[in-house]
Amino acid sequence: MRESAVYHWKSTGAAGVTEVFAGSEFCLEREGTAADINGQQSPLLLPFAGLPLIAAGGAEQFLLTDREIAVCCGLPLRPEVKEQALKSVLFRFGIDLEDFCRWVSRDCRTVSEPKDLSAEQTTLASRAGLAVFLQRDWEGSAGPGHPVSKMLETSREFWMGKGAPGSLLRTASMYQSLSDPDSCASLPWKRALKRLAEVMERYCPAGLPDGWYVYYGPGGECAAVWHPDRKLGGAICSVHNAGSIKQLCRERIQAFEQAVQA
Repeated sequence: MRESAVYHWKSTGAAGVTEVFAGSEFCLEREGTAADINGQQSPLLLPFAGLPLIAAGGAEQFLLTDREIAVCCGLPLRPEVKEQALKSVLFRFGIDLEDFCRWVSRDCRTVSEPKDLSAEQTTLASRAGLAVFLQRDWEGSAGPGHPVSKMLETSREFWMGKGAPGSLLRTASMYQSLSDPDSCASLPWKRALKRLAEVMERYCPAGLPDGWYVYYGPGGECAAVWHPDRKLGGAICSVHNAGSIKQLCRERIQAFEQAVQA
């Protein structure tokens, strides 16, 4: 993201809310502490878990459908749809469903049913699939020395910078990249972003005004927004979980629109 200017603004009715909006030429952030802006917001980055698999060519080799990519990225799906998509994608990877559920539930006393897996757990399917694509042991792919772990770390550094957390600033920049894949200089990542953007525009709500899309993070305290036509992205966090996150997104987008027009 090219930042030619950084603007700070105060807004009414946003107590306990921190937000960042990013465009190709600017970054707008509501006034807050450095900890608020730079604090980790990894839940909002869950949809990008499938990017390495797509960029490496795994999605093409396994002929993954949009719905299968959606479940690998932890996108919102109805429980029965999520279960069917997970079964389908694991079948393509050659991974037994029960073995996978046991693997992702290894820290739990009971093995989760497919429909009960969290978004974070279903994104592990992309990690397992990447291991199969690389012809490596998928059950060991969570280990720090595993080739998949090293590849994911390289991916994280490519997008976030070495040692950088998934901050609100970085998250807004990621969603801005999602709205403008052609801005990415790397051809594999550009193609991956375009495919992910198509999937997210299909499975994430578009109920916000004027063409904005939104991904609601698990827990209902944060959300990411992007506008494909205007090449904009944003991240919103309600640290006190104040009010409805859906209504909050509408209000903050309106405040952003007023700020850029001022």
